[in-house]
Amino acid sequence: MTHNFTTLRHPVEKLLEAEHFLARLTHSSGLEFQFELNAFLSSSRSVTFILQKAMSDVTGFASWYGQQQAMMKACSDALFH
Repeated sequence: MTHNFTTLRHPVEKLLEAEHFLARLTHSSGLEFQFELNAFLSSSRSVTFILQKAMSDVTGFASWYGQQQAMMKACSDALFH
């Protein structure tokens, strides 16, 4: 059975999870730092996937999100090229 997201609770929880691991990075070193960094990167990357799923039935979200992605790509291209 698939879950239909109807609130932003799940994306917000995932964002809080990413913030948790980011905070832990400042108190770790060595191999533990690598584990915390990996957990932070993994949870922060999944925020956008969960947000897209949660908002997939909201009228206009796909168009708005596409514009946001284009802006983020343009910023990234400007920074790294």
